[in-house]
Amino acid sequence: MFKNYFKVAWRNLIRNRTSSLINVSGLAVGIAVSMLIGLWIYDELSFNKCHRNYDRIAQIMTRGVDPKDGPFVTPIILDISSRRRGHRIIFLQPEIKNYPVKGSLWAKVHLKCSH
Repeated sequence: MFKNYFKVAWRNLIRNRTSSLINVSGLAVGIAVSMLIGLWIYDELSFNKCHRNYDRIAQIMTRGVDPKDGPFVTPIILDISSRRRGHRIIFLQPEIKNYPVKGSLWAKVHLKCSH
């Protein structure tokens, strides 16, 4: 029975070469794109999983309007000179327990991931 199905499918592939080529190439592109999307989703969901409390890590973003470029959203980067901003963020948002400081020993040692 399956032998007959394959015979009929092969005959239709040979008879309609152009449409078969379009269908098979579309199927291949669709499978490749869905695999890439799946890999991207996996990468996004596995981000920062090497940290002990990865479910409690968040990135603080700031919004603003630039006169030249218009509205923007950018992450806040706390460097050594902006420790007061970190303390203010913790004061305003009590659910934040700690923050890394770019360039400090804490950021270099405690945010190191091993894959």
